Amino acid sequence: MVAHPRAARRTQTPNQGRVLNMKQEPTERTAAFKATCKPIEGSPIVVVPCKASMLTVTYTIDIVSAATLAIPYAVAINGKVLPIYAERSRTATAIAANPKTKKKAKPAEITIPAQAGDTVALHLNSDAAPAWRTKLLYSVTLNEHPVAVHVTERMGLHHDRDTPVFKGHNVATGMDEYTAALTGNIWMDASHVYQSSEVDERLPQGTRPEVVRAIKSIYDGLPTRWLNIEGPARGTEPAYTLAVEFEDSDNPRKNVVHYQLLADGLTRVHPGGYAALFNAAIGSGIDKIVVTSCWRPLLGSIAHRLGLGLDVNFVGGVRLNRQELTTGQAAYRDADANVSEGEVALFRQMKAAETAHEQAKRNAKRILDEDGQKAANAQLKEAMKAEREAKLAWNFERDKHEPPKVRSFRALLLNCACVRQLFDPWYMFANARAQGLPNRQETDNENTHSHHLHITVSDRAVFLP
Repeated sequence: MVAHPRAARRTQTPNQGRVLNMKQEPTERTAAFKATCKPIEGSPIVVVPCKASMLTVTYTIDIVSAATLAIPYAVAINGKVLPIYAERSRTATAIAANPKTKKKAKPAEITIPAQAGDTVALHLNSDAAPAWRTKLLYSVTLNEHPVAVHVTERMGLHHDRDTPVFKGHNVATGMDEYTAALTGNIWMDASHVYQSSEVDERLPQGTRPEVVRAIKSIYDGLPTRWLNIEGPARGTEPAYTLAVEFEDSDNPRKNVVHYQLLADGLTRVHPGGYAALFNAAIGSGIDKIVVTSCWRPLLGSIAHRLGLGLDVNFVGGVRLNRQELTTGQAAYRDADANVSEGEVALFRQMKAAETAHEQAKRNAKRILDEDGQKAANAQLKEAMKAEREAKLAWNFERDKHEPPKVRSFRALLLNCACVRQLFDPWYMFANARAQGLPNRQETDNENTHSHHLHITVSDRAVFLP
């Protein structure tokens, strides 16, 4: 008996009688395939043999504007952000080349499985935060080969678009090669512009109503770079006036075409940063601050590029400068005497005592005979005591000359729930909830903050460090 065709279809294997759908929702943890299929003719059963091969898109991002840079990103395929980025962005870290140490650059690398015909793109910087994601960058469409997109950061004024340029197929790697630039303009495109309607939910509790209104006016568009805030007396708190001056900075003006401080720089800063500075100034009885760096694209850590960093160089009548501690003279004509001649001498004595202590430790390790060891241990004990006393003397002299309002300003900033880091000419707080360290102007970060105060705002919705 000849089987009925319907019976034959019921007994076929799961992979017979249909074309396999190889396309799946791609993630960074799933392989994606392309299939070349040819049906076998002359049979009521269509058998489709498939030859599978993986395709990927690999982005590499070389940076030149910082020693190390953690870049937030999210991935979209065919215009849809992948599920693994639904609740937060990821970070890829790039390390710049260092000619002094002969250290080679290590670009940030992002690899995404995808399929032929897919269009892959990135959300970067604050635009990678789940609430925003309005600008897709470095979009490429896969054909039959995996793709490599080499992105290089460029300083200066450029008109490069974010569309990768095809450079050819690399036979050695089997990849289609593309290049693209990361300019100040592209950094700006990938930076969220806040609206006044977003302010309330991002301010620390207890922010005065007049301060809230002043912050909202920043995002509605200030007519000048001066912002005056006035508040009435409340209970035991006196009435106050705070004048805020926003200085234009060289970095964005030299790296963004058509940049304007009021429209492009101030509006990309997190509202909590402004609130922290204004609240601390008012609480310290300070009548004026000068904000020197807001959003910027191509300098230092990711904080300013994300709009989570703010710098101040004047607090009341005090210029925040202590460069003369190591240079012996102030870098600015209007710099205040925040470092006494006695402190410079004590700082040098402390450094000498530290060197003597290290030498005494080395001596104690080298000496083997009993008598020599006793003498070395006694010398080490004296060196430790001398170093401890030298540090105490320097700390006392340094703190004695710190203006009280600057000390109060710092303390109130550190107490603000939205401040994660604080660096200034006196102290360095890599973690605002932990003990700070004196700024000794020895590391690059300490030298950078020897003439201004910096705060980094924390907002988990924007960036998870």
